[in-house]
Amino acid sequence: MGVPKNLLLSSAAAWIVAVACVFSVRAIAAAKPDLSGKWTLNVDASDHPQQVFGQGDGSDAGSRRGGDSGRGAGRGGRGGFGGRGGGGFGGGGRNRRGGASGNTDDRLRLLELSDEIRHPSATLTIAQHADTLSITDAQNVTRVFRTRGQKDTHQLDAVKVDSETTWQNDRLVIEYDIGSKRKIRYAYSLVPETGQLLVETDLESGNKQSAGTMPVTRVYDSVVVP
Repeated sequence: MGVPKNLLLSSAAAWIVAVACVFSVRAIAAAKPDLSGKWTLNVDASDHPQQVFGQGDGSDAGSRRGGDSGRGAGRGGRGGFGGRGGGGFGGGGRNRRGGASGNTDDRLRLLELSDEIRHPSATLTIAQHADTLSITDAQNVTRVFRTRGQKDTHQLDAVKVDSETTWQNDRLVIEYDIGSKRKIRYAYSLVPETGQLLVETDLESGNKQSAGTMPVTRVYDSVVVP
């Protein structure tokens, strides 16, 4: 007795779906570039603080933290994850006291993370694994991110900040929650033509009537380790 036609069709359909799933998984995996390695800031190819924040770029923060010499004029000396100071996107005060606790913490998060954008790290060392990625800055401060959308908590100088990290096609996107529905977003990708690391940063205001900020673009060159 032969096999019923509908059963053959069902088996064929199931096989096609299984094959499609395999290729979809492979395509998703292939879309994730390997960001691992040591990277050095390309000053000439990157946005400058004056272009992003105006002339008052808070470069005096460089007197507090060293390790970023040689980054070019107008960038200050300090960079990376560990430091204080600076204003928010487009400015902001330096007062770290007063006000309700929640609002004060939100303001501190914005101040510290904005300072990192004003004064990017001269180097980044990235270690990428299946479900995690770590980034170490020029101050040897490391942040570890789980890349499947889990919440991670990081210690800044004065406060803690939560982040969520996901792959969006060929871009690794890290979103820092700075409170009041505002987020600072980092997107890491590779430039196909040059293999350089592209880091784009913007602020999501949380206000539907506001588009947030224009992206700040940094370009990093790969460092060949002998």
